[in-house]
Amino acid sequence: MVAVDASDVETTRVVLNRARAGIRNGWMGRGLGGLFKKAGVINAEVQTRSISIKSFAAADTLLDLRVVLDHAIAEKLVSQAVAAKWLNDLLDRDAASKFFATVTLYIACGRKRLSVGA
Repeated sequence: MVAVDASDVETTRVVLNRARAGIRNGWMGRGLGGLFKKAGVINAEVQTRSISIKSFAAADTLLDLRVVLDHAIAEKLVSQAVAAKWLNDLLDRDAASKFFATVTLYIACGRKRLSVGA
């Protein structure tokens, strides 16, 4: 899950939905426990960790916000003017040390018994 604090909630929703559309399997984290069990992993455990991002530069590096915004413009999901206003809001928040985003990470671990004679 990704969240970005911005004044324009609707544009934020459009941009983040566009970002999710570009992920090969955005549901993978949710299914890790089941996949591990199906593969015969014992003591399978899935944990989540959320990271807070407090700078636009870091968020843009991790989430490709500008690239995703460009895709949203090209696909006519948002206008150039709305996109510029949204981006400027994020940059203003960053300049005022008020930028905030978060990303949830999924971490899975477990063991698999080796087959005898394998």
